[in-house]
Amino acid sequence: MRMKTKMILLFTLTLLLIGCNNFCPGLPAKYVAYLPYTAGQQIVFNNSNNDTLALIINDLILIKDHEISTCGMCECDPQFISVILREKDNPLLFKQMKIRIYLNNSTLSSYITTNNLDNARSQDYFEKKTPVTSLTDTIYLTNIDTPAKIDNITIVKGKGVVSFYDITTNHTWKLIEK
Repeated sequence: MRMKTKMILLFTLTLLLIGCNNFCPGLPAKYVAYLPYTAGQQIVFNNSNNDTLALIINDLILIKDHEISTCGMCECDPQFISVILREKDNPLLFKQMKIRIYLNNSTLSSYITTNNLDNARSQDYFEKKTPVTSLTDTIYLTNIDTPAKIDNITIVKGKGVVSFYDITTNHTWKLIEK
């Protein structure tokens, strides 16, 4: 009887340790297409004064399809893509812009934060939640934080960020397409 108890206990522990083998889907390609960047890529914008602004894709995280097998922790990671852009040369507008797109059930959430030059804790903040059934090829984000340095960010499927408004200089920066 003692041996049987040990075997049951050993079997139960084994199931707990390896019992969860769960497939977790990554962010579907149709949503990744809103931020079609690669790490190290440079994107360039200009404004009506013909000034140029070069941004580098400093960091890119994309949750892809994966399996998890952990001790009782069988929840999948959120499906998202995250991109951090930094100005290539001397920063004029912001230290960094972080863009995240999450898929949560049937809602696509877009978040953007920027760390401003005057104070690393000062940020512009954008958030938009769109049901996937009403999603179009263009996402428009308006700043919900004040005082803001940038506003009216436009993201287009297949192109990424195509424009944003610089409140300080009163200019719209538009993507220079190659």
